[in-house]
Amino acid sequence: MSDGTCSFCGATTVYFFPGGLCVACTGKNARIRMQEQPTQSRELSAFDASVGVMQAATRRTEIAAEKIQKNKRVVGTSVREFDAAHPIALTAE
Repeated sequence: MSDGTCSFCGATTVYFFPGGLCVACTGKNARIRMQEQPTQSRELSAFDASVGVMQAATRRTEIAAEKIQKNKRVVGTSVREFDAAHPIALTAE
């Protein structure tokens, strides 16, 4: 594109569309050639998986803390004290 040629067909042109395509290639719905991406190593894949597991565990901990906060049970409060402050309403079946 810097030399005035289309990035798809190589034709010399003055005006370029996004992606460095000329008017003719844009009109033909030409596909942009993508460069091959390098494959990820097994070590990096394993690292990504371990980070994902760690983040999931952290999120589960956060959700548990939110549930405790929602139920207004402070960590350290015994179940008996919590039940006294928030009695369970029994319903007739």
